[in-house]
Amino acid sequence: MVRPNVDQVALDKDSHRDSRLDWLRSSAIFFVVAIHVLQNIRYATPISDEDNNRVRNFNRFFMQFGLGIFMVVSGASCAHSQDTFGVFLRKRAIRLLLPLVVGYVLFVVPAQTLAPWQPHHHVATSTDTWPSYLWHVISRFNPSWLWFLPALFFISVGNYPFLAWSRPNRPYSPALLVCGMLLSSIAWATVLTIGCSMDRHAQVTAMVAKGIPALKVLLGSGLFFMIYVGAAVVPLGKRAVVIAGSFVLVHYMYWSLPQGRNLLTNLLYSLAYYNLFFVYGILVTEISHYEAGTRTPDPSRPTLGTATKQLAGTVMVVGAIIVGVACLPWDGREAGYTWRFPLYDTEVGTMYFVAGAWCWILVLYNASFHYIPNAGGGGDADASSLPWLDSLARHAGKSVIVVYLMHWLFVVLWLRYTVLPVEKVESLEFLFCYLFFTSVFSCWAAYAVVLNVRPLAIALGISPTPSHTPPAKGA
Repeated sequence: MVRPNVDQVALDKDSHRDSRLDWLRSSAIFFVVAIHVLQNIRYATPISDEDNNRVRNFNRFFMQFGLGIFMVVSGASCAHSQDTFGVFLRKRAIRLLLPLVVGYVLFVVPAQTLAPWQPHHHVATSTDTWPSYLWHVISRFNPSWLWFLPALFFISVGNYPFLAWSRPNRPYSPALLVCGMLLSSIAWATVLTIGCSMDRHAQVTAMVAKGIPALKVLLGSGLFFMIYVGAAVVPLGKRAVVIAGSFVLVHYMYWSLPQGRNLLTNLLYSLAYYNLFFVYGILVTEISHYEAGTRTPDPSRPTLGTATKQLAGTVMVVGAIIVGVACLPWDGREAGYTWRFPLYDTEVGTMYFVAGAWCWILVLYNASFHYIPNAGGGGDADASSLPWLDSLARHAGKSVIVVYLMHWLFVVLWLRYTVLPVEKVESLEFLFCYLFFTSVFSCWAAYAVVLNVRPLAIALGISPTPSHTPPAKGA
């Protein structure tokens, strides 16, 4: 058995934290806030056509990798869980669905009420009383920017068979886990086929009554199952299998949707696409187990020396930067939905978008694990010399859910009561920086308050202890 060198990431059996995941997650939330600040500026303020194009370009750039990096970090964090399926399901519901409900009532409803520039804003009529107006907004249950929480819940639960397979000690038999991955694949293909075969106002029951296209379900199931099996059993290049699968998914989408897309089909393929980033994150943690020696290496898995790994990592990062720059989504021609995958109306344009997304995620991940010290107490940590950095990383990671839940409401409040009363703001850059920093600092202040109200902290999904492990350096 060949043991990894000391400069590789090692998993400390007494601690499962890697503060670099906290920093990466907290950095990713800034991209989300930036997107939503720009979106509100675009809807609420009279900006020039030139500024409008700049806003759209920056939105496309942030969207290219912002949600993807969130999914990778989420997959890497969940992959350390040793829970049975029932316990895992309960914890995911408390961590994601409970904040969805609480956040909708406390933050989404006020934001929808105070933002008349938003497309989903309900205009009050002369017969509306305040209670009836509020009830109308609540009863619609449009989660708005919180759509990511239920999406992450279903993606994480659906990937439990693959997650359990990646553990050092599998809690179930391999045959049972393979059956679970097959069921997950069939479920993905069936949901995509039903949703994409419906017209905009058709009912699911009517669609099922007409018959589900069996060929699309069969091909879709085969696609997802091959990705799962390849990522589970290939000795070398597991992550390459997932990346290649995302390009095959794009081709499958354009083949299965010959008559174009609508909001529903776009949402469904968004979930299928980001599901692959979650799987990629699971593989990152699985590989860290091999490198740390907490899982018996596969005899068929080749081992590389330190110098070879460093050279390969350098070449990969340089190549990713070059390809990522070439695939920047600045071109607005043939652009479709810019706030969810896929970005373009053509298959080639979407392929470029996907290639750029993976490149920037590889660059961000490798940069964070080479240049940010790990003060979390796990792996190659320096917590003893940097205790303040460990504490800061903990709060950075925990504050992400609060920033995510509250940031839109603070953007609306600062925009409505401090910007709109001013007749004209000359600089788009100043307006963006003003709303971005005031909203982020407001969220951090709210986080400090939430920490001291334990029931509210639990309701907003702040866990008392971290739950992620140090992934491998070369994600």
